[in-house]
Amino acid sequence: MTPIEEIGLKLLKWYKENKRDFPWREDNANIYEILVAEILLRKTTAKMVADFFPNFLKKYPNINKIKNVSKSKLEEDLKPLGLYKTRAEIFKSLAEELVEKFEGKIPDQYEDLISLNGIGKYIANAVLCFGFKKEAILVDTNINRVFSRILNKKYPIKILDNHPLWQEIEVFIAIQNYISFFYAMIDFGSIICKKKIPRCSICPIIAYCKYNNKCLANK
Repeated sequence: MTPIEEIGLKLLKWYKENKRDFPWREDNANIYEILVAEILLRKTTAKMVADFFPNFLKKYPNINKIKNVSKSKLEEDLKPLGLYKTRAEIFKSLAEELVEKFEGKIPDQYEDLISLNGIGKYIANAVLCFGFKKEAILVDTNINRVFSRILNKKYPIKILDNHPLWQEIEVFIAIQNYISFFYAMIDFGSIICKKKIPRCSICPIIAYCKYNNKCLANK
């Protein structure tokens, strides 16, 4: 087994024992709920979204509810989470496009998803991966940080479409379940491989971490 395969398996084992539970990760979560969650998670902690999510879904259980509500009412309902004007604009435009172009259904093709207002590469791939169970690559700040440290590479902090990890990460998941792997990476970056004070003492892949080994060598 290669080091890359070992890292993947150890991360999956860690995830099985430490995974976080959120409404949009439940087995009965539908694609609409996953899309809504991904929009709400922008620049917002998962805990905040988890607290806000159930009530929002009660008010807006489908895309037609969002399309038919006034923008001012939607802003009011989004206000507790913050960024309410931006989010309301995205939801309204998205709902109108989905109804007009796709009969209110969320498309299962990347090019269709990326054409929608407010849907970038990450959200499009997240919907494909977590919603449609397709093999789609995800790169966010947590995943970027974890791989920057494991490989001791200075990856760009900003996640753009040409970020090298979009291609490089694929080798790590050749034998893995995409959904579990990316949830594992997201949770691992949030719980263990933190931005300011990484919890190296309990890291299950510390032996493979070039960043940590470099730090130890310089002591």
